[in-house]
Amino acid sequence: MKILLPVYSSDDAKLIVDFVCNYRWPPHPSFALIHVVDDTTNDKTAGLTRSSAESLIAVLVKRLTALLPAAEISWKIVSGETVLEIVTMANNWEADMIVMGYRKRNGIHDCAIASVSKAVAMQAPCSVAIISPPKHRSARSLDNSIAAIH
Repeated sequence: MKILLPVYSSDDAKLIVDFVCNYRWPPHPSFALIHVVDDTTNDKTAGLTRSSAESLIAVLVKRLTALLPAAEISWKIVSGETVLEIVTMANNWEADMIVMGYRKRNGIHDCAIASVSKAVAMQAPCSVAIISPPKHRSARSLDNSIAAIH
């Protein structure tokens, strides 16, 4: 089974890793992590820088490899429009599933983030699992728990 894991930030990375590690996958799954550096926006603070994304992806690959030793894990950082790049990779790689985070926040930029997961779900050639943070955990608690990944 091929599972695509789009990662935007450490917040959704924690959600995705928790889900992936607790889900019962068929034997020998393949995971592909992808981070899209969105070059369609002028907001340079919108996402991670390329070097920050590489650091986050490296930590996630290490964590997933330790927790799922039978899994094949690859990664990619691309530039482009986020939804298009995720859907294109899902098509080209022939993904069976996409697992991505969803963060409900306030503000125009944050509405755009929520619309990414919705747009991917509408356009994806496969099943999409959108993982939202547990209601009983605060954002602060999520920030603290990402340290466990490092």
